[in-house]
Amino acid sequence: MAGRRVSPEASRLDAFFFSRLASTTMCPCGQRSRRSGKGACGEVNTAGALTGIRQRNPRYTEAAYLFLLSALRRRLSSLALPRHIGGAEVADAVRELALERFGPLARTVLEHWGVHDTTDIGEIVFALVECGVLIKQPDDSREDFEGLFTFDEAFEDSYPWSA
Repeated sequence: MAGRRVSPEASRLDAFFFSRLASTTMCPCGQRSRRSGKGACGEVNTAGALTGIRQRNPRYTEAAYLFLLSALRRRLSSLALPRHIGGAEVADAVRELALERFGPLARTVLEHWGVHDTTDIGEIVFALVECGVLIKQPDDSREDFEGLFTFDEAFEDSYPWSA
């Protein structure tokens, strides 16, 4: 939406997520280190976390990771007080933002990025957790994202088509 105002809270959340991406580096051994730039092997690699994530899990495009962070930021900014967001709520936030931004092409866009179901959303979340961009609660798991909805249900059956 052109001309849409971004709240100060949303801007702070964007800055937080993207500064974490920029300040996390991956070393050749696959370990990460914040700010120091040194991994477990002691080698320095200035590549950002997103590059490391994509190398370790190339199934999803960079756009998929950034879109999930945008959906999460949007959901968090809609809350009166910040709190933990569970798997079902993250998947729902991705679905809502995809429908808003891409309309009837939402499913096509997500699938182009490698996201075919809610399990893929969970894989992206946990890739971001593993690189330190997101944090999880002890009871969070990949299984929280399994079978929440099908893309047929989310983007075809319930799309508010107008004639």
